[in-house]
Amino acid sequence: MKRSKLLHSIVIMTFAVHLWSQTSWVPYTAKLRETINNIYPGGKQETIVNEGIKARNSEGSILEEIYSPNSTKPDHGKLYIAPEGIAYTLNFPQNIAVGVHQKLGRMLEPKGQPIGRAVIGGVTATGYPMLSAQTKQPEGEIWIADGSDIIVKITSTAPGGSKYTQELLDVKIGEEPPNSLFSLPKSMAVSKPEK
Repeated sequence: MKRSKLLHSIVIMTFAVHLWSQTSWVPYTAKLRETINNIYPGGKQETIVNEGIKARNSEGSILEEIYSPNSTKPDHGKLYIAPEGIAYTLNFPQNIAVGVHQKLGRMLEPKGQPIGRAVIGGVTATGYPMLSAQTKQPEGEIWIADGSDIIVKITSTAPGGSKYTQELLDVKIGEEPPNSLFSLPKSMAVSKPEK
């Protein structure tokens, strides 16, 4: 599967933006769709659409699995195990999981005026501009389900015009996912971070 630097940085950012200190967590489950519109030098364009699942339990653990087009097994994913404070990058084809300590921080409040409201994944959400860390100019949007901390859609555009979108579908807020989702597969080779 071809992956751009934009995709890699946005996937990490969308996963990390969910991690913040909180005493209680609202669990949820959802299907997800990520769309990568790559624009290469010379004008060649490529669009990749991947499907997957995303879930968070009441402990704050988060699972994200991405399926490549026409695949019945996950290609890659992220698993954050809250009680351990470890975020794993999951590589299913190579059957490996690489963990890093993830320091929890508080989620930043959205900056700027809301850009609108929409129903996304079956829930009402409010959108905000996502600003570039370097230029402070809008480079995307972040949509948060009303009355929660759940990011239901995020978009980002790279300087060359490539665009990444992740959108949750069929969001079920308050539904506790099965605990089995938040365990590493037993067959996977695991690299835990040093203490």
